[in-house]
Amino acid sequence: MIKIITLIYIYLDKDKYLLKDIRRQKKDTKNWDEEKGFNDVVSFLTLTPSISKNKVVCMINADSMNNIAQNALLKSLEEPAPFSYIIMTTSRSKALNQTIYSRCQVVNIPFIGTNKIDTWLIENGITDYTSNDFPSFASPFSILDDIQSNNQNCYKEFVSILVDFISLKIDQNQAIKLLNDLDISLILKMNYFVEFYKIILKARITNEDLSGVYKIFNSKNFNKLKISNLINDINNLRHDLYDVTSINETHVLNYFFSELKLSIKQ
Repeated sequence: MIKIITLIYIYLDKDKYLLKDIRRQKKDTKNWDEEKGFNDVVSFLTLTPSISKNKVVCMINADSMNNIAQNALLKSLEEPAPFSYIIMTTSRSKALNQTIYSRCQVVNIPFIGTNKIDTWLIENGITDYTSNDFPSFASPFSILDDIQSNNQNCYKEFVSILVDFISLKIDQNQAIKLLNDLDISLILKMNYFVEFYKIILKARITNEDLSGVYKIFNSKNFNKLKISNLINDINNLRHDLYDVTSINETHVLNYFFSELKLSIKQ
């Protein structure tokens, strides 16, 4: 016998989750949905549904919640409404507060190898690109989404901008303008910087020669400890970005490029 379970759900996929995404403020009358009510997590879970008693919240990139948002979610995790479920995903282990983990069932999904991703892409009709054309943290579905959104070359263009900057073909202002022209968020740019640094740092530590667009860095001089510290700086800054309402993107990129110039010598 097949049992059919009906449910209503909200799907949240944001670069940054704020308090208003978790709990509606008293005077807030925005984000009303005729079927689901207010589209904040707490209001949705406490809503008495007319379609189904099962309510599901799916939060992609839950690690982008700032501390205020995480604290606002705790009560719903401690005392969940009947027939309510919260699914949170994150690609960074231990990125959420321990109080969140202690109230959840944690499911770790193993890393998918490049061969399996490439096979999956071929099975889905993608033959012009492989997983190597994307950053290592890209999932099969995000790769497919990038291709369908015509953003498949963003990471390649990003690295090309850094190469031109290091090669003195463009100055810092030009590099920042080119990065701003890419249709990606500041968070993703920061992720790209970390990916770039990890690739050249790994090659230097293991004494392996880089190839392709990275080949130019084989002849460059840089301090391994400084590169490692820069990765930590970017990760810390990325965390801070979740805790503030706004940030000057040009100021952040100026810092990144200044540090890049100091870290990698001719």
